[in-house]
Amino acid sequence: MQNRRKARIIELTVLAVVLILVLGVKLTDYYFFSDGNPPKEEKVSEEVAAVVKEDIIKVHVAGAVKSEGVYELTKGSRLTDAIEKAGGFTDEADTDQVNLAQMVYDTQKIIVYKVGESPQVVEANPIGQWTLQDLNEADAERLMEISGIGEQMASRILDHKKENGPFHSIDELIAVKGIGEKKLASIKEVFESINN
Repeated sequence: MQNRRKARIIELTVLAVVLILVLGVKLTDYYFFSDGNPPKEEKVSEEVAAVVKEDIIKVHVAGAVKSEGVYELTKGSRLTDAIEKAGGFTDEADTDQVNLAQMVYDTQKIIVYKVGESPQVVEANPIGQWTLQDLNEADAERLMEISGIGEQMASRILDHKKENGPFHSIDELIAVKGIGEKKLASIKEVFESINN
């Protein structure tokens, strides 16, 4: 009987110690890590909101997907993310033609073809009508049509796209080895003069 009583006293003592420790930690947090007032909601600054907005891109998904349309994605998204936003593939989709790991970029149009359909061959825009999408989809031969870009530079541009994903503006060409301010200015000049 007395052993049971001692065990009960020990249990209650342990419980009291645990409660005191928990309350002590809570009070310490309250007095040392706050000003004694309930936490306030943090407001997102306009700068943070602007940065978040810059990280949003829009792509057009069409063809053999459940819901065609224009979708917002975060910069650095992959084709799989765009297809998911469009509700996934339809039963007729030729998924073998789709590289789900491909990075997507702002203003891109993604067409998912049905089994038996083949991609339409569209004649490349003449250099004077290039868009950012043309820059991102161009092969080495096409890139060399731009004044100041030779075989080696075209190869570096393609390598850069492979490692870092598509360009989001022509200014990003500055990150390619061998393109400095002067060469970038001449490339931009070509694009601007012929597109005006």
